[in-house]
Amino acid sequence: MEKTRGVVAAGSRLTAEAGAAMLQNGGNAFDAVVASTMMSFLAESTLSGLGGSGFALAFEASSGKSFVLDFFSVAPRQPCGQELDFHRVECGYGTSGAEEVVHIGRASSAVPGNPVGLLELQQQYGRLPIREVVAPAVAACRQGVELTPEQALNNSIYRAVVTHTPEMQTFYMVDTEFKTAGSLMRLPELGDTLELLAEEGTRAFREGDLGRRIVEDQSSHGGLISFEDLRCYRTVRRRPLQFAEGKRVFLTNPPPSLGGTLIRLSRMLRSKVGLAGLRAFSTDELERIAEIMRWTEIARHEHGNDPDRLSALSVDGYLSELAGRLMASLGLPAGERPPPAPLKLAPSTTQISVLDADGNAVALTTSPGYLAGYFVPGTGMSMNNMMGEPDLNPDGFHRIPPGTRITSMMSPTLVLEDRAPVLSTGSGGGSRLRGAILQTLHRHLDRGMPLEEAVNSPRVHLAGGTLHVEPGFPDQAVEGLARRGYRLNRFESRDLYFGGTHTACRRNGQLTGAGDARREGAVCLV
Repeated sequence: MEKTRGVVAAGSRLTAEAGAAMLQNGGNAFDAVVASTMMSFLAESTLSGLGGSGFALAFEASSGKSFVLDFFSVAPRQPCGQELDFHRVECGYGTSGAEEVVHIGRASSAVPGNPVGLLELQQQYGRLPIREVVAPAVAACRQGVELTPEQALNNSIYRAVVTHTPEMQTFYMVDTEFKTAGSLMRLPELGDTLELLAEEGTRAFREGDLGRRIVEDQSSHGGLISFEDLRCYRTVRRRPLQFAEGKRVFLTNPPPSLGGTLIRLSRMLRSKVGLAGLRAFSTDELERIAEIMRWTEIARHEHGNDPDRLSALSVDGYLSELAGRLMASLGLPAGERPPPAPLKLAPSTTQISVLDADGNAVALTTSPGYLAGYFVPGTGMSMNNMMGEPDLNPDGFHRIPPGTRITSMMSPTLVLEDRAPVLSTGSGGGSRLRGAILQTLHRHLDRGMPLEEAVNSPRVHLAGGTLHVEPGFPDQAVEGLARRGYRLNRFESRDLYFGGTHTACRRNGQLTGAGDARREGAVCLV
């Protein structure tokens, strides 16, 4: 019987298959995750993009060491007196009924990290030639791929963004209508760009033709990114944030990212308030999950969104105090408890999780923000709008010092047992990704649910004074939440609003995975 080579869990069948092809051809988890990410630029074009950024949390089996490769965006140079291409738009988010104001255009784009980070990750840790790694994405861009129902829905959600320029309209629309499921999506210029990166490496971005096209477009259309910004961009290798629960060791994204710190706080708070001892899918369990979300956000805002200060909150005294406040608040109707964070939409994000037979593991999360509404001419490269997201610019737009890394909620996560990775996960979903990860880990690790069931179990999310609830919970449990004073928004079907925890797993020596159906998740076992 042929040995299993690895497993890839990702946000589309094509994305997962690109990574699986690398494993089939003798590559490792690093080759696979980079091939999958590059395919996602086309197959998940509103959730991922070459002009975006991200984080890869990895475990290298040969050294037994783990690390985070931070290739997130940095702020570009300040405006130089020209009129900025910076436009206010509203994005709606499906059945949540929510809308959020963001800004798009050239001046909304921060320096992207994907062109540098992905190449560095593969060149330092991969096994295959880089041309072989980019080949599936290059071929797909030139030949085209079939638009799936999920991606067609995403396109309509981002209507104001993907109709902003004629080039975007040409890619996403036919005449005045959005392309429908089954339509062909081709982006041959992106294939050429990926091939150029394979040939020239990061030089193409920092000082070559790709960089020149980015800077010319920025300088002639009211953008902020300069050649100096591209030349100075560097990835950062960080030590993962680590915490233990019995025999398990959790690794997640460290400061300056906020997401991993809040994942750790949520897991520790869950232990303090006895979540695992409550009956699954009961009113008590769902209420406790919602309140962990509430009080994690309260802790975040009490400590000024400072990840370093929040990292110190693992001390038992503070956790006991926070858990005590949570438990005391349960005596009040939900509407009289401290207010939760306001509702925030999910910027475009995708998750790719890979384990291979050699023991390597990678959890990679990447995002272009909400997209900036344009392609860099001649490249097929859609850019991020991270300088135009209010959440990422709390002191006002264009006030982040040049070269400063932008903060993030992304939380790629690995779980180790006996010093070896047994689970790789993460999620898209903006402010909701932490709740998605919390509930997936709780269902699988604490409840012992099979991975597929845990990933696709119904979820709740507390935000904006409303508890958002997916279908699938017992009616009695949900009615109990209403009696306890929660204002409920009951979704009619599972929804991408609740994130997408595409997860790879090793259990009893066997590799498996689960794709989150909310975001068209797919798994390839090779």
